[in-house]
Amino acid sequence: MLRIGSCGWLLLMLVVILQSTGLSAQQTNGDFRRGDCHVDGHVDLADVVQVIDYLFGGAAPIDCALACDANDDDTIDMQDLITITLYVVLDGTMPPPVGSCEQDPTPGTLFCDVPCDPPVVPPLSAEHRFEVMVTYVQPQFVGLIVASTSPDPLHAFSFGLCHDPGQGSVQQLDLGADLQPTAPEFVDVVIEPGGWTAAVVMSFLNAQPFPAGSEQRVIEAQYEVDLTSQLGFTEFCPCETIGDPPLAIRMVTEDGEAVWPEFDCLPLVIVDPIFFVRGDCNGDGGFNVADAVYLLGHLFVGPVVLPCEDACDINDDGGLDISDPVYFLAFLFSGGALPAPPNPSTGCGEDFDDSDALQCGQLNCP
Repeated sequence: MLRIGSCGWLLLMLVVILQSTGLSAQQTNGDFRRGDCHVDGHVDLADVVQVIDYLFGGAAPIDCALACDANDDDTIDMQDLITITLYVVLDGTMPPPVGSCEQDPTPGTLFCDVPCDPPVVPPLSAEHRFEVMVTYVQPQFVGLIVASTSPDPLHAFSFGLCHDPGQGSVQQLDLGADLQPTAPEFVDVVIEPGGWTAAVVMSFLNAQPFPAGSEQRVIEAQYEVDLTSQLGFTEFCPCETIGDPPLAIRMVTEDGEAVWPEFDCLPLVIVDPIFFVRGDCNGDGGFNVADAVYLLGHLFVGPVVLPCEDACDINDDGGLDISDPVYFLAFLFSGGALPAPPNPSTGCGEDFDDSDALQCGQLNCP
């Protein structure tokens, strides 16, 4: 497992708010889930934001002080914020009860003012979504972007992105172009064989949310494709199966509301593309009159076998005819235009329009 992280823990440690916070309650100490400050049955980034808002945002008293006492020391302070964050995104631990509704094993002065109900699973929000988009496909690499769409500014968000580990592996993850300028204080990215996870908290003082917007690029990923494996259809899909506990697909608005966003998977057919250089018709690695003569021989003398038909389609019109050697001779001797890409100037590449019937049985790339 590879972990890549950057966070504003220094900011957290410098804030001197480690004193006890007194809370009152109307009912006796009852069942609760440790870490579930939001009291929705889940421990996720919404609970991190709940503690941030309580400590720094002047929010109203929380409904279940016991749940927010993540380290079970009978106070709610910065240590609880750190403990819940570690649990949610860094596979940390908390004292019991975790996951189920139980009594506090170490009774103290904190209480819950709400019952410990079964987990609330609201419908997915169609207005909020994560989307996976392809940026490039090369012979051995695939580039993807995870983009977010939200009508609300976001305080935090998290997701996993899964793929078939038999098709390849994640090589690099970077902040997306729309997330970089906002400089989030906490970013944690974890790469595992079947995918990766990302958790982002914009500010531990709730000072700078991620702006609302559509298809905002948050994380960029590069995958190395195993060309020795059986290539074909694969799917890159947001998921909640990576991590211990698994990282949830969540958006947390600037107001602290937990949102279950919709998500779009990316179906992709991975193939080994044929790379060639247009103009090297005879496949000898050169670009000269011999290539035009070779193509003329194929067209009018025959039988002349073309090593790569695509390389002889100089104007990339999907066919082989007299216009191709004429086009190439004009390029060689009278200042005519370059052959269509990939050409001697661009270097080796794949056919940008592979809808024609031409084939390339023999590579002519160096």
